[in-house]
Order: sequence, then C-alpha cells, then structure tokens
Amino acid sequence: MSEPAVEVSGLRVMYGPAVALEGVAFRADAGERVAVVGPNGAGKSTLFRSIAGLLPVRDGSVRLHAGGNGSRAPVAYLPQRPGLDWSFPLTVLDAVTLGLDLELGRHRARTAALDALELVGLGELLSRRINRLSGGEQQRLLIARAIARSARVLLMDEPLAALDAPARERVFRCVRDLADGGVAVLIALHDLNFAAANFPRVILLNRTVIADGSPEQVFNEANLSRTYGSHLRVVRTEEGGLIVSDMCCQERAL
Repeated sequence: MSEPAVEVSGLRVMYGPAVALEGVAFRADAGERVAVVGPNGAGKSTLFRSIAGLLPVRDGSVRLHAGGNGSRAPVAYLPQRPGLDWSFPLTVLDAVTLGLDLELGRHRARTAALDALELVGLGELLSRRINRLSGGEQQRLLIARAIARSARVLLMDEPLAALDAPARERVFRCVRDLADGGVAVLIALHDLNFAAANFPRVILLNRTVIADGSPEQVFNEANLSRTYGSHLRVVRTEEGGLIVSDMCCQERAL
C-alpha cells in the first residue's frame, strides 16, 4: 500500500470537558477528492484545524507524509472565515504573494503566485483590488494562495457556500485540477446531493466517522439516520440517489 498524503489515527479532540472528536481515523492519498459531510457541530472544522496543526490533539495522531522531495508534506487550510481583510487596498497579485516572499524570496514568490493565479483563472486580474472581486473570485484567490505554497494537502471548509451556480462550478473546476495534479483535497460540505454527484469518496462525520466510501456505499438511510437523525431518506432515481428530507426545515437540519 502506498504512503498516503495524510493519515489520521484514533483522533480525539476536546474543548474543555466536551468531546469534539472521538476515535476519528482515515487516510487520504495524493490526488483524492474527499467530501466531509455532517450536521452543524459535527466537528468538520475541528477536524480540519487539527490536521492543519491549529488545535491540540488529546489522543491519536495526524501524520502528513513526505512527498517526492522527501520533505514533510505541506498543508493548506482555507477556513470558512478567512483572515484576509477584503477591504485592505491590496491587488490580487499582492494578496497571493503576501507572506510568501518571506518564505521563498521575492522572485520565486512572484513566479509561484503568477502560476497559481493562471491555474485558477485569475491571470487577467493581477492588478485588480481585492475589494472589487466577486465571491467566486475571492474563493479562487484563496485557492491560489494555497497553490502558491505548494500544498500537498488542501483543506477547504465550506468553500462553495453563498456562491451562485457559475461561481461554484469555477471553484470546483479548480479543485478538480488540483486533485488531477496530485493534491489531496478534503472539502467540508453541507450539500449532500452535491457531494454525491461530484465526489468519488465521502466521509460522513458526527464527532466520529460514521461511514467512509463511495457515495453509493455511504449514503443510505441507516448511515444518514446515525449522522443526522431520522428525517433524511434516499430516493432512487434514474440519475442515482437523491437525498431528501421529510421535514419542512431542511436547511436547518443540513
């Protein structure tokens, strides 16, 4: 078995006396696209922050394995609320190189930033102020910042929320391209049907891993009941399974 890009084993994370994650274990290989889905409070953000090294782990381990150059695999984390101040008078290029020049030097940082911006489709907006970007362009800018740092593992927490359909498709196209280039991409999502239609692998999470596998394996009523409660069910159609709610308040439940 080849060495994975990231390996989580017996992970336990606490917030004071409260257990946020318990016994979480999985591995993700280079080039995989994995959707991590679960209700609010299930621990998706906690899991990503733990993998990124931003939270202490009570028990278990997170291992980011070396890439082809023999160094520790870098990880990039895109939180739901990025720390970038969108009102600050930065250009798109400045925002990507911010801090990177201290790591790589000015010339290498600029080259890496230009390559990353071309990859996400923002190569023509180098001089645009970041406060003039659309929501989808902002997400692609954040992805470019991660790409420029040569992340082997990319963690994205609800990157498609509040985006319209064209913006969602552009951002997701970037995700597919990254995975095709060998990056392990893990994305936290609320939209179960989007996860089922667009990800070859899904992890159902509710403080521990409920199920892990293909959408066909994972999305059944027993697993959904354990994760969300009894109000979700799977309707089989010619196009595949469709997850629906038998309650009026689906948005709150998901």
